[in-house]
Amino acid sequence: MKLTHLAAAIGLACVSASASAYTPLTFTYDADANSFLAELSGTAGDEVFGFDTRDFSAATGFTLDGTLSTSALFSRLGIRLSGTEIIAVVLDGDLRSRAFFDLSSDTKTASNGKTVVEYDATLLNHTLTAGWHTLTVTATGNYAGGTVSLTPAVPEPESLALALAGLGVAGFVARRRSQG
Repeated sequence: MKLTHLAAAIGLACVSASASAYTPLTFTYDADANSFLAELSGTAGDEVFGFDTRDFSAATGFTLDGTLSTSALFSRLGIRLSGTEIIAVVLDGDLRSRAFFDLSSDTKTASNGKTVVEYDATLLNHTLTAGWHTLTVTATGNYAGGTVSLTPAVPEPESLALALAGLGVAGFVARRRSQG
């Protein structure tokens, strides 16, 4: 009996240790950009960040009751760092997701006359569903003031028309059944 208690305690300790192995990201909604933004800072090497998209506010109007639906999708995930190169980004610990990120850089002149290189990683050809996610960012140096942006997927007019047509047919069938 004591062996099962010991095994349960070890399992609980492992779960709590792995849950604290990430830096939480706190997103705020930017109405002008129609995106959720979070500040990003970390150290050289691999840094793991965690976030739960189910906690996002309804500033985007996904549902009528003011909460983000659990089936909401995000069509774009972007990461921007200044002065520190992004080597790789891994989504949810899946090394295959590295292929979904487009890494690029752009050299700009800051207002103080210094040249700054901005590095971007954009998630391509992949949708991010509502739920718990982790991002592992591998960079060449320490960074602060970086950003992570999540852009909600907007349904295309054809998808909305098809959904409304389906509801209309379902309503027609239900009314016909109640009359006959």
